[in-house]
Amino acid sequence: MLQTLQSTIIKGKQLGRKLGFPTANLDPIFIDISNVESGVYAGLIEIDSLNGKFKAAVSIGLNSTFDQANFTVEAYILDFDQDIYGKKVRLELVAKIREMQKFESVDELIEQIKSDVNAVNQILNQGK
Repeated sequence: MLQTLQSTIIKGKQLGRKLGFPTANLDPIFIDISNVESGVYAGLIEIDSLNGKFKAAVSIGLNSTFDQANFTVEAYILDFDQDIYGKKVRLELVAKIREMQKFESVDELIEQIKSDVNAVNQILNQGK
């Protein structure tokens, strides 16, 4: 495990939802971003009041494809569809998949997210 972040889920701009990959946005108030390296990660997330750890594709940094200047920590939780706004979470960053990058089109971004999700599954299914 590379690092563990603890925070609360807040409502974001809901761009991931529009792309077909709804993300859980971690409240940056609880995260010391000076200790977090930007990039895309395979992660495991524990959600307050839910049992177990869920696989997640995690984006940390600036979303330059949409020209957003705010540092965000967003987790697309695989095979998960519950309202978790306001819940406390513990996010374990297991492996870095790639650096953040700006995409020329939304379609290009969607294809990369699909590839990232496949990478998360491969990394987190090793050793099972």
